[in-house]
Amino acid sequence: MSEFIKIKIKVNRKDLYRYCADLGLMLSWGIPLMDILTKKEYRPDNSGLKNINDILAKTISRGYSLSHGLQWIPRIFRPAFTKWVNLGERFGLLDEVFMQVAGILKFDQLIMGKNIKVKPEVLGDFILKLSGFLKDIDTSSLLITSDKLYIIDNKESPPTKNDILPLIKKLTDDPVICEWIDIIPGNFYKKRFFARSMSNYMNRPVFRKIANPLFWHLLDSAEEGGYIHEMIEILSLYLKDKYNILPQIDKIGDNIEDNIETEVETDVDILCEEGTSELAGKILEKTLNSRGKKCTIIIKNNRYMVVMEDDQTELHKFIEVKTEDHVLLRSVTNYLKSIIGMDIAEMKLRQYVKTDIKINNNDYILKAEFSPPHPMLPDDNWDKVKAELRDEPEIIDIEIENAQ
Repeated sequence: MSEFIKIKIKVNRKDLYRYCADLGLMLSWGIPLMDILTKKEYRPDNSGLKNINDILAKTISRGYSLSHGLQWIPRIFRPAFTKWVNLGERFGLLDEVFMQVAGILKFDQLIMGKNIKVKPEVLGDFILKLSGFLKDIDTSSLLITSDKLYIIDNKESPPTKNDILPLIKKLTDDPVICEWIDIIPGNFYKKRFFARSMSNYMNRPVFRKIANPLFWHLLDSAEEGGYIHEMIEILSLYLKDKYNILPQIDKIGDNIEDNIETEVETDVDILCEEGTSELAGKILEKTLNSRGKKCTIIIKNNRYMVVMEDDQTELHKFIEVKTEDHVLLRSVTNYLKSIIGMDIAEMKLRQYVKTDIKINNNDYILKAEFSPPHPMLPDDNWDKVKAELRDEPEIIDIEIENAQ
């Protein structure tokens, strides 16, 4: 049975800064996200932030992502904010993302300060057009000279080469950006447009005219990590309107610092799934009563299967519910993982657990292994987008032993 409950949230930008900074720091220490959201060790003073924790914990336990939970609170977690968190989830960068967002919430000038010569909306429009342009070319076929950047067309015989710098210049009328385009050949490194941007910021004035160091660092890291187009979309949204990241307030002052303690108040209706704890417990009871005391749950393409004693059955039949709703089944399996002691939010790394557990008031030892659907690739392979498209199942193996 499901029901909607209403949660009231009242926070300001200063509250969110502390919240994001704390999340980023604790994630960087290796504390599981669900522990941060649910354990008493981290309970923010602000009641609005406590409610945000509750919403996000409920969302994740029902099988959705953290960024999906943020979408339930759109006045506080704006479009670029949510997209940035989603990027962090996909590429294992949540700690970095929250620390970077925290910085922007506190210091608006981290991206573009007062002395920048390019208007934010002009820069945002340009990098978005540049992203579209780069999607249409094969950067591996680029040839660089001292002042030219050619793309080689191997379809012609003999192969032809065309200078693409004039085409890039057509994307903007801003003279400072055009000055940066002119020096691209001299800075082009490993087929990347933004490589060594931080070094260039210190040595080439045009970089300092365009944006502050964080801007160049984000683009350099994103291009190296294989998510440059997603990062450009986020930055473009922010540059065109900073309230695509900053919380939406009703009255906006001329000075950004005037708004840092202005509260945003909103009501959120969230769906609560009931009965999941009992259904998760039923999986453990049936595993305990089986001959081998072993159970494997396989999740693939929203299909939930259970393998026990060489027999395979659908999870909803195994736990004796009529619905095949994958939201309910994901909620049950996530609750099961939380009972076992696994990190519900971690979908990249293999997890092993050995713990004491009570079933029907009796003590047992439970061993479990979680095999993720999209394992992390080696550090020297950055093709993570393709890894996310691999059609692999998520597997939870459970074994129960008598306590010693």
